[in-house]
Amino acid sequence: MTFSSFKSNRQVQLSEIPYEINFADVVFQLNDATRFLLEKEVEKLKKDTEEMKRQFELLSLFLPEASPVLKNAAVPEDFSYLVIYNKYQSETNQSNLLDHGVFWCLTEELAADLDLHVNDKIDERKNFFVATDAAVIGLRRNNVLYNNWGTTLFAALAQRDLINLLGVNKDWNSKKYLPLDGPAYSAVIQFLAFKMVTEETMASFKPTEDKVIYSYPYGNGKTLSSIAADLRLEPAEVLEQNGWLKEERMGKDALPVLIIVDAERYNDIRILAEISSHRDFHKEEKGFPMLTEEPSLAKERGGQFFRINGKRGIKADFCDSYVDLAYKAKISEKSFLEYNDMQETDVVSIGQIYYLEEKNNKGPISTHISREGESLWDIAMLYGVKLEELLKFNRLEASEVFQRGRVVYLQDKKQKDSPVEYVKIEDIVVTQGKLKKDPILGSHTSFSFSEQHKPETVKEVKPAVKEILEEDLPEVKVAEIKEAPIERQPLTVRREVAVRPVIANSYTENLKNQVLGTPEVEKKEIEDFVIHTVKKGETLYRISVNYRVTVKQLYKLNSLTSNIIEIGDKIKVKPI
Repeated sequence: MTFSSFKSNRQVQLSEIPYEINFADVVFQLNDATRFLLEKEVEKLKKDTEEMKRQFELLSLFLPEASPVLKNAAVPEDFSYLVIYNKYQSETNQSNLLDHGVFWCLTEELAADLDLHVNDKIDERKNFFVATDAAVIGLRRNNVLYNNWGTTLFAALAQRDLINLLGVNKDWNSKKYLPLDGPAYSAVIQFLAFKMVTEETMASFKPTEDKVIYSYPYGNGKTLSSIAADLRLEPAEVLEQNGWLKEERMGKDALPVLIIVDAERYNDIRILAEISSHRDFHKEEKGFPMLTEEPSLAKERGGQFFRINGKRGIKADFCDSYVDLAYKAKISEKSFLEYNDMQETDVVSIGQIYYLEEKNNKGPISTHISREGESLWDIAMLYGVKLEELLKFNRLEASEVFQRGRVVYLQDKKQKDSPVEYVKIEDIVVTQGKLKKDPILGSHTSFSFSEQHKPETVKEVKPAVKEILEEDLPEVKVAEIKEAPIERQPLTVRREVAVRPVIANSYTENLKNQVLGTPEVEKKEIEDFVIHTVKKGETLYRISVNYRVTVKQLYKLNSLTSNIIEIGDKIKVKPI
């Protein structure tokens, strides 16, 4: 749907507001007074259509980035709605709006607790990447402190003195059912209203433009205007997107720069970013993936099809899951996951081209020089090689996110006792070069470092760099390792991801042991309807997305009066 369908004159009826609202693993309980307050807040939000449209556009960008971070940290995904929320309760009867551009409702007091810098040179609350990492730490810490995700939410929305004054730090400890019995809890009530309106609309909201986020890591000593010039972007847009920087030039330990671009330009932006950092590309790597669009591969079920490295492929669109892509391609879900070295819990990435047939056992070239934040899964997708084969060639047990410049073997097995090889690239000057339009988006992976697979101490390899041609980037030769070993600091890698929102509004017990992701879907034909059996962690919203129906349709088919569903419930989804 477009945003115009949200512009409804229908007033929210009090009967539609439930007495109980699930959040994470707790249940907020309302009385008549607080239900009335929630009703009025929902009406207020729905009337301000222009502001809500702006909020939905932002959420369509930042939810796909925030959700995997919360998931990896075992923080309930319901908290993802905080990412752009900026209403904060300072007293029992007063709420304030935070500065424009602040993420995760971080006040200066909270920022100080999380060691974020807010001064005349920088405001780290407005840097999405840094603020997200800090917010996750704060949420986890408060859950340990209060032993309750409901109190943790309240603590993110209100001053600590108010939490202590109301006594929720003690009264809600370890409790599942949490009473909201007066306006003193307005911070939670207002946030729940925002979440309800957002869930109702985001299920079918279509952004005006297909945008994705890129984290630019090479800002040391640069200005935002110079970065915009390097990436061929409008300086005003880059400046607006990075309000965290208050001085003209970044220092030597610059924060990641937020770049918001059209999805189809993502690959170009990555290439320009690497060029701007004086990163030398392996000459042989430039032609991969080999990609051509082939509409003839379509199966009359929608989808955009390609030949990728000679194999059939399909491009992931907004809100697609692996189930959707397998359906469009007329292959089994199991085959789709096998072809792409994925698990059922992995989330597909907008713009990524996925394989629809088995990949090769060897790469088309002998080695690959890793880019910043690139994983073995990325490289497997780039060249169309099975991940298990790359693991064997490089003597690894699991996919890793590599340091920049690592030599990755694509055809032959690395010698057993040889150290990890790196290419240290000297600064180069690129005069002119052509960028290929390429809709495939790299660096989408759900893998992370394990304790036993962190970057190891390695030896430097000094490369021989050939003469630079005007239209071609230089070739890099991997030299023998001769220098004494040097200690490297562990690398913190921020993965670039562009994924569809996975939004949930309820979780069951033992949250930290729960694995999120697209659940296995069970379909049965009963009484001329497709019936879905509710699994752990599922919500009406997630079920509606999986089956491409609306939440309203589920309410009507099942005569529901609230959004509360239990494990094992049989839900009518749609007529057969």
